[in-house]
Formats: sequence, C-alpha cells, structure tokens
Amino acid sequence: MSSIPTPSTIAHSWLDQLATQLATGSPEAVTSLFQPDGWWRDHLCLSWDFHANEGVEAIKTFLTTQNRITKRVLTGFVVDADSPLGGPTFQDVPGQPGAQSVEATFRFRIRDPAARGRGFVRLLPGSDGEWKAFLFYTALTDLKGYEEPKQRPIGHYDGHTRSWDSVVAQEFAAAESQPSVLVVGAGQAGLMLAARLKALKVNTLLIEKTPRVGDNWRNRYESLTLHTTVTHASYPYQAYPANMPTYIPRTKLANFVESYALLQDLPVWTSAELLSGSTYDTSSGRWTVTILHNGTRVNLRPKHVVLATGPVGVPLIPKIPGQDKFKGTTYHSSAHREPEKWRGKNVVVVGAGVSGNDMALDLTTRGAKVLMIQRSPICAIRQSTLKISMDRAWPEGRPAEESDFLLAATPLNLLFRIAVNHITPSLAEQDKEMLDGLRKAGYLTGWGEEMGYGPIGQLGLISTKLGGFYLDVGNAQRIIDGEVKIKSGVELAEFEESGVRLSDGTFAPADCVVFATGYHPMGYVVRQLFGEEIIKQTSPIWNLDAEGELRGVFRPTGHPGLWFAAGGFDHARYLSQFLALQLLAREVGVYKE
Repeated sequence: MSSIPTPSTIAHSWLDQLATQLATGSPEAVTSLFQPDGWWRDHLCLSWDFHANEGVEAIKTFLTTQNRITKRVLTGFVVDADSPLGGPTFQDVPGQPGAQSVEATFRFRIRDPAARGRGFVRLLPGSDGEWKAFLFYTALTDLKGYEEPKQRPIGHYDGHTRSWDSVVAQEFAAAESQPSVLVVGAGQAGLMLAARLKALKVNTLLIEKTPRVGDNWRNRYESLTLHTTVTHASYPYQAYPANMPTYIPRTKLANFVESYALLQDLPVWTSAELLSGSTYDTSSGRWTVTILHNGTRVNLRPKHVVLATGPVGVPLIPKIPGQDKFKGTTYHSSAHREPEKWRGKNVVVVGAGVSGNDMALDLTTRGAKVLMIQRSPICAIRQSTLKISMDRAWPEGRPAEESDFLLAATPLNLLFRIAVNHITPSLAEQDKEMLDGLRKAGYLTGWGEEMGYGPIGQLGLISTKLGGFYLDVGNAQRIIDGEVKIKSGVELAEFEESGVRLSDGTFAPADCVVFATGYHPMGYVVRQLFGEEIIKQTSPIWNLDAEGELRGVFRPTGHPGLWFAAGGFDHARYLSQFLALQLLAREVGVYKE
C-alpha cells in the first residue's frame, strides 16, 4: 500500500525534477514542470535585472534570451529546512474549494557567477495529476567569497591592539576621501542601502542635505505619525524597541533613524548637497561630482552615484492666476507648521489624498474652518482595516525580511489580479459604512481604476503612482459629519483678494490656502542634477514595466554608474539587498553583461 505524499516529499521530488531538467539546457523540459499559466519571477539569478514572466511561452523566451539557462546554470536545489517561514505545507487554493497547493522555500547554487540563491514555489496538481509550479521565485542572496556575515562581529580587533574607534575612523576616512559608492539622501532607502553595502565591505559615503539624519521626519508637522504599522517600517540589522508604538510618532522615528546611522557606523555627511553638473568618464568608470558640505565645495570621484532622495521630492505647487492679489497665506503641505494660528480662520486645502486629509484633520483639531478641494476620486481605507492586512503580511515575531521575501514571491501583475478579484471587494465591504458616508458628503471615492488594471486599491496605487489613496486616521468622520467641507470634481482656478475661485465658478473665502498637491517626480530631481542628456539614457522611475516590475529603482537605470533607490519601508528594506549585490558584483569584478 503506497503512502500518501507529504508536502515535503512533493516539494523534494519537484525540485529534483527541476534540477534534472535545468541540467538538460532545454527550456521545453524545464517548462514542462510549470502550469500553462505559471509564473517565474527572478531577482538577479538569471540576469543582472528583475524579471517576471507569465505562461510557459514567456518563460521559455526568458530562459533562451542571452542563453540564460546555460549561461548562469542554477543547480543544487534543496528544500530550506531551516527557513523561518517553516517547511513545506499544504495550503488552500483561493477560489477553488477543496483544492490544495504545496508551498515551499528552497536554496540553490548559481555556477556563473559563483553565487547562492533562495526561492519559493507554489505547486498545484496538473491535469495529468502531476504537481506543477504555478508560482516560482528565485532571488540572489550571496556572491561566493563575498558573503554578508550572518553572525555578530567579535567586537575586538587585531588581537586587542586596535580599538573600535580607530577601526571606524579608518573606515570613515576611506569613505570620505574616495568612496566607491556615493549615496545621495539619508532617508530610509539611502540608510538601508548604505548599511547593506557596509556589511558587504563596499566603501560607501552617504550625504544628507539636512543638518541631522532624521530631519526629513523631524521637521514635519507635530501631530504626524506613520500610517502603517511598526512591523512594516522595520530596518535591517536593527530592531525597534519592543515597546515602540504600533504607529510611530514622527520625532520618535526621526530619533531612531538618527541612531541607526550612528549604531550601524555609517559615514554620513549632513548639511551636504550634491550640486548640479556631475559628469561621468566612461574610460575610468568614475563620476566627477561636487558636494557642498557645510558651505565648502568638495570634489569626489565615486564609481557609482545612488540617488536616494525618494520617488517624490521637490514640492509641486501649481501656478494659479491672481496669487499676487491674494491677501492671505499660501504654503505647501510639507511646510505645515503652527496649525493653531488658523483657529477660527477659513483654510482651503487643495488636494484630498493623504496629505490633504492630514492637513484638514490637523487644522480642524485646532479650530480652523476647512474646505477641501478634490479634483478626482481617492481610494480611502480605514487605518484599522488596513492594519488587519498588514498584520497578516508583516506579523509580529517574524523577521520583516522574511515577510518581504514571501510577498515578493508573487509578481505584481498577479497581485493586482488578486486585489481586483479578492482584496478590493473585501476592503470595500469592511469599510462600506465609511465609504457610503464619504460619498454622501460629496467626497469622490475609487479604487485606482484610472491606472488601467481595474480596482487595484491602495496596494496597486502605491506601486503605480505613489498617490491617489488615503489611510484614514480620523478625517473621514469629520467629512461625514460636515466638520470638514468638501468640494469635489473641481480645481482651484483663480485667487482673489479674500479667497479663491473654483473651476465651477464657486467662490470660497480663505485666510490660508494649503497646497496638498504632492511632489515633482524623481525624474525632476535627476534632470536638475545631471542634465537632459543623462536623463534621456535612464529608465522612467516608478510604475510598472511590461513584465510588472517597478521601473528604474534598485535595478539598472540605463546609464552606467547611476542608480535610483526609492520607495516605502518595505521596498527599501527588501530591494536594497539586490542593489547592494549589483554594486558588489561590479566592485569585485564578477559582473558580466
């Protein structure tokens, strides 16, 4: 009598078959192990870029392009028995009652360059009864001989003959005189990348234009807290204290970020700004850059410049006719300070996304009379509703990097379909009362349909436009109750002496106008710093490419030595490891086109 196969035996058997078929060098043999509509997502294992391919024909093309299947050679597949995610398991298949999949993580080797990788597979029974891959994800983890240390350092040096201070001082001196990598911007992306590069012993200098690391949070409005949970906002190598609030206040986060740079021994120049006019020498493979540091111009020649100023940076303030006639005050939401000065005054907030709602909430709390101007629909979700999803995705007690890895196994295009068919309907039902109330009050709601993928919701809007959504922390009820007035489907058309005229002809009195109108895209900063000729050679930044991968960030940009690092905490935390590996490969000479 044959025994019933376990998830472990099924996963082992399938990985053995995969190794055998990969060894043949035949894409047809390899894809015979996939569902017809299966996916293979790859981060740096079969090329020095990110790819996601759907369907066996696309996977075949991917494997044969540049002879990837025989050039890199993936081998040595084993189930990852020590994974914090656990061993292979049976899982229910959404939308298919009674059906089960097998999910497993695994490790493997790469022959050229000599490297190691990690992966995830979701197997479904095929029409022939054989288990076949619906999801297959491979990710580079280490270059052999240049592995990131997994254990704590000893803490004493050269037989106790050198102090930690002298070791760090020597590292800083090298980074400050001739860095291999210059990282511009000490926000989450810049800091996390610099920490990973330090672990890989790549000589890196960070520059930050503000006087202190963390000022990008510290200098924002007083009542600000993160809208997402503490587990989502984790940094690599350094955990938050166990009593850190679920939603971290801005000053507390700023202080943690500053401590991160200090405790990770990251060379950071504050009050330092990259000036325009940087040039790249193809013969030497180095940039010539000028940095204004504490008022002094410093010239450096790094091999790589990583722009980590964020996918949005410079405030975007539309030019409105008649502003010179307006007798009140105008400012961008990024400059919001002292809301109590508007007590009893009329304030018009232009914009109804995250910043607009935060401005309205902060101002009405201090007694201002607020009118919000909304041009187009916004995807609104209660913070408490989102927390349920975030706790499931980034649970307490599991390393955030493990959660990131598990999420990365699902390509974004597939995730969008799941959102359209399952996530969005569930969220809409959970928040029905709030959404109905908002619509009744005149607030336009939507689910990101304008991006062309269907109702992808907040998750999809983050990946495509980094805007168009609002995580409600209290302002929705003020709109519903009429405490915050809303005028939707219109734009600010003209300033007058005592207020503003809207595009429908309506006049709104105003003592203050707050532009919660977002920021110029990162390409605007690139153009300012590097010029038109260089930006013509680089990829667009953010949104998805044809395969559903984020464009331009943490991957080759199209111009040698120029890289972009941007995104939320999860993007920065997970994808920074791949940018660090790409830079390491070039530094140690194992990179090949």
